[in-house]
Amino acid sequence: MYARIIRLNSFFERLDRARFILAMLLANFVLDVIIVAPLALVVDITGRTLESVQEAGLSPIVIMVMALVIVPLLETWLGQSLPFSILYRLKIKNPALLIGISATWFGLYHVFGMTMGAFIPAFSAGVILAYTFWRWRKIDYANAFWMTAAVHAGLNLLATAFSLIQ
Repeated sequence: MYARIIRLNSFFERLDRARFILAMLLANFVLDVIIVAPLALVVDITGRTLESVQEAGLSPIVIMVMALVIVPLLETWLGQSLPFSILYRLKIKNPALLIGISATWFGLYHVFGMTMGAFIPAFSAGVILAYTFWRWRKIDYANAFWMTAAVHAGLNLLATAFSLIQ
């Protein structure tokens, strides 16, 4: 299993930025199919929806700016940058621990005001975002932050588009 993870990481490290972002969007979809969808059969995983945001009276343009710019930037700082900085200061360098703690934090703060089941899809996305931050942090902080925000914006774009067609 460990050897497969190493090979998968080596594959991701060889991808250019655009292909990496697409690969992370696909990886998130796979995690959703393998983990989130089966659990949705037994656990309420609902959270805030596009409809609840629209009920607040926000225009579609404001919703898109929030989903594609403001939220990815804020949540990249809160969900990946801040936990990684704290963990690095605590001398925690193990990638599995860094990614696991960051993804758990990301999942937990998405639960506020929702059902506990909302943790599951947020944790799943948190794993993808934490991995992205960890992978690009090896280059430098700016790469980690912007690539993670870009992947997050892509996830939000897909979620928003999917909400619109339902």
